[in-house]
Amino acid sequence: MPSLRPEIDYFRHEITTEWESGENIDTIHTLSLGNNVKASKRTIERQLAQWGLSSCPPLENPDDIFTLVRDMVLYYGLNDNTIFRARAKRGIEISAKTLERLRTKNGIKR
Repeated sequence: MPSLRPEIDYFRHEITTEWESGENIDTIHTLSLGNNVKASKRTIERQLAQWGLSSCPPLENPDDIFTLVRDMVLYYGLNDNTIFRARAKRGIEISAKTLERLRTKNGIKR
């Protein structure tokens, strides 16, 4: 599939390097404007996805998170909202949508 904005391809290395070093979309957008790339933040996000770079950082240890979610559902009967709040208290950084996907993908039913 062709690039959404051809000029982004010229700066692919710089954009991916910044993304992989932990820079956020706002910073990358500002840098791209400095290189005269006229693309919105959303276009940069889509282009990163097209290049195979996730918009979310990888989970630290998915097995531990899976075990935590499984135990909270099966042993304590908690729903997604309660699990989402509990994981935040434990310092686990995942979105509510990721939590739902993790649960449904692994067949954990409430």
